[in-house]
Amino acid sequence: MRIESMSTAELQKLAADVAVELRRRALSRRCEWCGSSFVPKSAKGRFCSPRCRVAAHRNLLPGELTSRARWVRWSAAKVPLTVDGDPAKANDASTWTTYENAKASAAGVGVGFVLNGDGIACIDVDDCITDGAVDDRVWDLIDATEGVFMVEISPSGNGVHIWHHGAAGKGSRRLENGLKVERYSKGRYVTVTGRRLGNHG
Repeated sequence: MRIESMSTAELQKLAADVAVELRRRALSRRCEWCGSSFVPKSAKGRFCSPRCRVAAHRNLLPGELTSRARWVRWSAAKVPLTVDGDPAKANDASTWTTYENAKASAAGVGVGFVLNGDGIACIDVDDCITDGAVDDRVWDLIDATEGVFMVEISPSGNGVHIWHHGAAGKGSRRLENGLKVERYSKGRYVTVTGRRLGNHG
C-alpha cells in the first residue's frame, strides 16, 4: 500500500510501528557470551538468557594461558608485580610465576600474563564498550582474527582483550576501522580479568 493512499489511522499506526522498531534497534546489544543481538530488560543487561549468563560465569581461563608459568600480579597503576609485591619485568622470567601462585597472591589488584613471542598474542581494544554495549566493529575484528581462544573485558570495563594464536611481531598501536587497537605478542604483560566476552575457546 502506498503512503499516499493510507488513512490517518493507518499512518499513525505505521509511525508507531517505526518508532518501536527504531527504539528496539537503539536499545539492542550483543550478548557477551553467544554474541547474538537482544534487547536487555535493564540498562545493565549483559546476556540474552540465563543459560548464557551461567555459561559465562562458569567458564574458566583457557589452558593456553594457565598452563604457562608466565604470570604476574599488577598494581592499581598497572605496574607488573611479583607475588611478593616487588617489581616484575616482562623480560625477566625469574619474576614470573604459575597461574595458581599468582591467583593466590594478595599483591596488587589482579593477575596478568607475560607475552614472550611463543605464539600467544593479544589485541587490546580501548574505549569500545559504552553503557555495556560492545561496538559492532569489535565483533568484526574478532571474526577477522585467526586463532582466537578467549575474548575478555578489560579491567576498565570499557575495553576488550582478544587473546589468540599468532606469530611474534613488533607491537603496534593505531586506529583500525575507527577503533583504538593495540597488538602485542612479546616483551609485554597484559592484565587478565577472566570476564569472558563470547564463547571462544
